[in-house]
Amino acid sequence: MQPDLMNAVFLLSEIKHALVDLKNEGKKKVINLSNFPLSNDEARFIDEKLGRGNVKIIYEGT
Repeated sequence: MQPDLMNAVFLLSEIKHALVDLKNEGKKKVINLSNFPLSNDEARFIDEKLGRGNVKIIYEGT
């Protein structure tokens, strides 16, 4: 795992598990993005991995 993408990789894992739970059990989940501070490179990485769809995530770091 690239150290500069560590938070992005963990966030993608959380999203994956949330989607599996939603599909299999109808279980909804909130992911607190403040637990995953992201660099601009990480935000771009996530955008590339997730692509575009019906859900839009807006992340504005501080």
